[in-house]
Amino acid sequence: MRILVHEHFCGGGLAGVACDGDLLAAGGGMLESLVADIAAAGEEPVALLDERLALELPGTVVAADATSTRAAAEQFDRMLRDVDAALVVAPE
Repeated sequence: MRILVHEHFCGGGLAGVACDGDLLAAGGGMLESLVADIAAAGEEPVALLDERLALELPGTVVAADATSTRAAAEQFDRMLRDVDAALVVAPE
């Protein structure tokens, strides 16, 4: 099963602006943990990752366009068509 794991800040939510270290640290930690758990369960994780970030994630990683949140959102929409399920982590 292909499962899209999407964390807002790491997945293009900060496109077009400077990346905030605290937000990315928290979001990146959640993203890494979820992707690792899905891979350990024998499923195929898929993640959209801001092209400016250098996280090592198992599974399929697609670089999110960091120029605009609209471009990143469009990539997210396209990716939803190619997976069996999605787990979305969004800010409060």
